Amino acid sequence: MRKLFLFTMLCQSIITYSQNYPGKNIDLLVDKEIRVLEKREGLRRFGYRGFYESDRLTKVFACDKTLHTEYSALVGKVFRVLAARPNKNAIGTEKHILEIENPETGRIYFDYHPEFEYSFPFEVIGGLTLPEEFYCGKIKTTQDKFNTKTKMYTAYLDGISFMKITENDTSKTYLSTKEIRSKRSVDEKGLTLLLDNGMEIQRPNITVDVKTNTIGNGYEYSTLIELTNDEVKTIIENKIVRSRFHVYEEVVTRGEELSRLLKCMTY
Repeated sequence: MRKLFLFTMLCQSIITYSQNYPGKNIDLLVDKEIRVLEKREGLRRFGYRGFYESDRLTKVFACDKTLHTEYSALVGKVFRVLAARPNKNAIGTEKHILEIENPETGRIYFDYHPEFEYSFPFEVIGGLTLPEEFYCGKIKTTQDKFNTKTKMYTAYLDGISFMKITENDTSKTYLSTKEIRSKRSVDEKGLTLLLDNGMEIQRPNITVDVKTNTIGNGYEYSTLIELTNDEVKTIIENKIVRSRFHVYEEVVTRGEELSRLLKCMTY
């Protein structure tokens, strides 16, 4: 059986899921129940950030020695979102205050940032139905100043990104993978994507590029493949659930968002 290697940078270690985070569509959370997610064992000593006793956001709820909320005071607790109000912090950043309530904690407040998904430590019970523009708004577009080339691309989600290049009315769509590993190896080949309908997209001879990670420890493993029109259609209709390059396999938890992003780039 293949072993699943999970090695991620600290900034990626908070567990979040795309269907739980509404971005700027904060009103979607009102009247919803939200559960505080567990954190990786090594991060539990830092507790949770952003929880306060009042909407003035001055006194941290259940403050521990790290000046954050004590981990055990919140983990697993379910809150009902009573209200969401705009709030501008001291440096002018547009944010929101979530007023939330739990029978044990009573009414407390969460400092919500509409841009930073990693700072949202909740699972929305029942999930959210997000508008199409929520996904399409995440796609970046650049225009070459010297020719007609246009590039559309997405951020990496679970180590997967899409890019579409259009020039002279001809478009090509690419899928890129990127993972951080603790050890370096050479001459690795092969990429397989497993979809939720059981189909696989395979490139057994694609070379896996390996280089030193420039923003942390370890090594960056990456691949780049061109997708056929049929493969694009298949990914849009069937989310990616696992990826494997060489012998390293990863679970893809954000396949639904990846499918929607690719749809935005295509139609």
